[in-house]
Amino acid sequence: MDHHSLDVLEFETIKKRLASFSCSELGRSLCHQIFPRSEAFRIKQDLAQVEEAKEAISIYGRLPLSGLKDIHPLLMSVHQDGSCLDIPDLLEIEKFLDLVHENILWLSNPDDRYPSFKEFGEQLFPLRDVKERLNSCFDPSGEIKDSASPLLFKIRKEVRNEKEKIIRILEGLLEKNATQDLIQGDFITLRNDRYVIPIKANKKNAIQGIIHDESGSGATLFMEPMVSVDAQNRYRRLRIREKEEIKRILSELTNLVSSHSDSLQANLDILAKMDFLQAKALFSQRVNGIAPIIHPDPVIRLKGAKHALLIFRHLDSPDMGAEPVAIDIEMNQNTRALVIS
Repeated sequence: MDHHSLDVLEFETIKKRLASFSCSELGRSLCHQIFPRSEAFRIKQDLAQVEEAKEAISIYGRLPLSGLKDIHPLLMSVHQDGSCLDIPDLLEIEKFLDLVHENILWLSNPDDRYPSFKEFGEQLFPLRDVKERLNSCFDPSGEIKDSASPLLFKIRKEVRNEKEKIIRILEGLLEKNATQDLIQGDFITLRNDRYVIPIKANKKNAIQGIIHDESGSGATLFMEPMVSVDAQNRYRRLRIREKEEIKRILSELTNLVSSHSDSLQANLDILAKMDFLQAKALFSQRVNGIAPIIHPDPVIRLKGAKHALLIFRHLDSPDMGAEPVAIDIEMNQNTRALVIS
């Protein structure tokens, strides 16, 4: 079919409507790529899939595809030399694998009456080892767990101990009667990643320490007392080791993703196709569509047909006009033209 005919038939508008039923940009992209087919076998196959999807969705509910995102750019980046996915990127991979797992569970419900869904289920890779490793590294808030590695667990335990030691030292200073006249407030805060206490500017020489900052008025100085410097230095060294271990863990996870990138890409392609198929099924349900019978003879016989765009216009604004009127159309090899007024 030529492009002019498709434009006259408002095929692009139909595709936009179809795409609105997709859950993802991947599914919407497939919706916009459709084009009328001429091969009877492929047409029958596509129609059978849509009918199958409509029935399965009506029984088991919609596919759990909400939140599906395109991870293809991430999968391409892991093959670059020296690449290392950051935490948000790895969380996207983790969410994607959780989504794959949800869909594998959904696809285990339909029986042999739904061969398309059975085929989808057989093509998806569970990648349980990748999923479990990522799940073991990140907590629900997206932070790296202490248990992500034995060394990280050890370092973070030492970090907490050293921090508690620093806080005890500084709290001891704040509570001393001898320093009450020197302190501007009874709180501990951070400046330049060092724990400091607020000192009155005119009393700065009364306590030995390092000035890291001052208030806007200049009346308050934020000092790291000398008695806490050794503990703060140890704390800082431990934080550096912590960052180095986190970087190593992220590199390890990146290599894990890289080694399974083909399977992850295959899963992405399958979920996109599932989203596309579901969109067609939901579109058909919305317009009460019925799969036509494809006949080898040159005949078109439509019973109670309605224009899909008129149906949607009525659904969008039911008060703006009457429901589209169904018509019967029949054309055979002897029909030379059809005039639509």
